[in-house]
Formats: sequence, structure tokens, C-alpha cells
Amino acid sequence: MVEWGSQFDAAGWQYLILFVLAALPWLDVFLVVPLGIAWGLSAIIVGIIGFVGNLLTVVALCMFSRQLAAWRERRRIAKGKARGTLSKREARAKRLWERYGLPALAFLAPVAVAYMNWI
Repeated sequence: MVEWGSQFDAAGWQYLILFVLAALPWLDVFLVVPLGIAWGLSAIIVGIIGFVGNLLTVVALCMFSRQLAAWRERRRIAKGKARGTLSKREARAKRLWERYGLPALAFLAPVAVAYMNWI
């Protein structure tokens, strides 16, 4: 991938490619930043572009979360399930969230990422 990105003469195209890759979840830290540095681009600018690309995804998810929830509810009703009923998996996730909440998620997220890299 380094050779592919290096064939572009203008650094602007490389930054644009990095921005698009950074908008994809989970690629920023593990792919975009090292790739940009390997292409010989400024580490600070690559970091900023990676941050903005990820931020774009988060903002889009926040903007469309209500539409996604409404779509899921319509789909559930179309399948004949009663409004507000949860599957076993959803009920368990809800219980865990209500019991432990954000502090547990903040603690477990780095552990999960480290585990995924270790596998």
C-alpha cells in the first residue's frame, strides 16, 4: 500500500486518500497515521487529517442515530415483534449497561483493542 500511495506526485491526493481512509472506523491509529508517515508526509498534518476523518464518522453517526433507531423499530414491527421487546442478547447488554455504564466501557475499550491486536 505504501508503493501505491507513493505513485501520486501531488501530496494533496495522498492527504485526500488518508482522509477517506480515516473516515472508516478503526483505521486511523492502525493504518492511516503510519501509512501517511511512511509516504513521507508531515506527521502533524497526518494526525490532524486522521482526527478530522474519524470525527466526520462520529458526527455522521450522531446525526443519523435517531433515523437508525426508527428504522430498527420499523423492522422489528414488520417482523411481528411487539414494541419494546428485547432479544436475549439485547436484554443482557441493557442489564450490563445499566449496572456498569460508561466507566466499565471506558476501562474495557483499551483492553478489547489490545486483545484484538494480540490475536
